[in-house]
Amino acid sequence: MSENPRRLTCLRINDRLLPTDPPSPNAPKEDMPPTSIDLARFGFDNEFIAINGWEKALEFWKSFRSDHPPDIIVADVQFSGDDSSPLHYNEEHQLIPTGLTHLKPIASMARALGMPIGVSVHTGDPGYWKPLADKGDRMGLLAAAEIAELAAILGEDIPFDKLETPDERLNWCWKWLEDNAKVNFMPAFNIALQNYRKQLLNRSQNWDRNVPAGIQILAGDWVDLLKWCQQMENSRRTGITPGLRFILDDGREDFISLDSLFADTNKPVSELPDSCFRIQVRPSDQPDFEKLCKLDENNLPLVGEFIYSIGQGSMTQKVFKAKNVLEAHFPVNQQMVKKESLVKQVKKGDPLVRGLAVLFQILHIAN
Repeated sequence: MSENPRRLTCLRINDRLLPTDPPSPNAPKEDMPPTSIDLARFGFDNEFIAINGWEKALEFWKSFRSDHPPDIIVADVQFSGDDSSPLHYNEEHQLIPTGLTHLKPIASMARALGMPIGVSVHTGDPGYWKPLADKGDRMGLLAAAEIAELAAILGEDIPFDKLETPDERLNWCWKWLEDNAKVNFMPAFNIALQNYRKQLLNRSQNWDRNVPAGIQILAGDWVDLLKWCQQMENSRRTGITPGLRFILDDGREDFISLDSLFADTNKPVSELPDSCFRIQVRPSDQPDFEKLCKLDENNLPLVGEFIYSIGQGSMTQKVFKAKNVLEAHFPVNQQMVKKESLVKQVKKGDPLVRGLAVLFQILHIAN
């Protein structure tokens, strides 16, 4: 793994975008992410920069040679301008929600690989599909089906067991689309980036949550980041912005630039006010994900709080795993309440392991 943090990559899925770079470097470029974000490129010569139809979706998968899907995806829903789609063969153009069809397998791959991913929708009218579905239009109903499957792939809590009627389930789909869609590209990109940060937090806390594969931050890296936040809060600027290093469930390591992770501020992290790096230590309860992942009322990120919470979750996750391993190796009857009795149940071994086993069992019985 390189010692230099990488930038996040953004894939755009939109039927009205040019799939390649403009012929002139000075030509205006539509719907571009901030400069601290790299465009996801594909094709055998990396010539394509957007999926704007069925043919380019095929090119994406034909040329994909990586175990790292795009980090951020901003996708349109309606692909009526996709002349390459078989749905438009030999008939007039119709409204088709295949933007979500192109997005869904990429999100599935990210989940299968245990990679965080941030997704949002860039659409001219988030409320367009509901009236169609209400009329029984197949494409409107297909849009709802794709929305629900995408949300499930992303690890969203879908309460369909409590939503018994078709209308209730459809309304949940439209609400998800409304919450994750914007008319203009940059607001949509910001939602996707904030969703990416939310996935990072969510995965760091997953010792007791039904979420996709977790991530862990090494204690030394976390401490270094906390020290850096303290320096930044006290106006001791070093000119060096570190990255966020974490380990995936399969042991792979990722290292992400903080400028990229907080690109929705439109300025380098080193230029943010001191208050962005403040850390308020609190009990190890569930963090407020929405607050930590979004910008505050001044459009500023809570960098310090985010770093503290993601590391805190990772450390707590390790303690829970250690507790489960120790309890499995050193079972203790809950009727035994004296420390001396507990100690007798632990076989000879490493003193630290024996001590931790006793400590965890005492805490278990006390609770």
